[in-house]
Amino acid sequence: MGFKKWCVAEFNKDLAKNLAEECDVDPIVALIASSRGYTDPMDLEQFLSDEPFFTDPKETADIILAADIINAAIENGTKIAVYGEIRDVTISHLFTATEEECRRMDEVEAILKEKYGEYCEIFRAGTRIFDIHAKGVSKMRSAQELKQ
Repeated sequence: MGFKKWCVAEFNKDLAKNLAEECDVDPIVALIASSRGYTDPMDLEQFLSDEPFFTDPKETADIILAADIINAAIENGTKIAVYGEIRDVTISHLFTATEEECRRMDEVEAILKEKYGEYCEIFRAGTRIFDIHAKGVSKMRSAQELKQ
């Protein structure tokens, strides 16, 4: 097994200082956030906010392509593994929600189970997290196959 090369982020201390002052956050938080791409005070405040922020899923890059691939795999009986990255929310948002948000997530879960239930296992892993994988396919085996 080979070793991966670490990529160390560059720090812009002036930008971090300005973010810390404008957003009234700890300078270390601003330094880490700026090194991860939060350079606009409004974006950082939104990311750190307790209020949930959802973008329109249709604006996600290649969402139509991804949906086409998943639908084709389901129609053809092809086994696939789907992995994703969560953005625009803090970790606490994944496990807390308003009554309305819980109701909507319940509706989404019901729709997913109705439409894909015979093909996929669908679990609630948190208030805003679904764990979805193809029936009869080990997640570990899928991950190992994808690595190869």
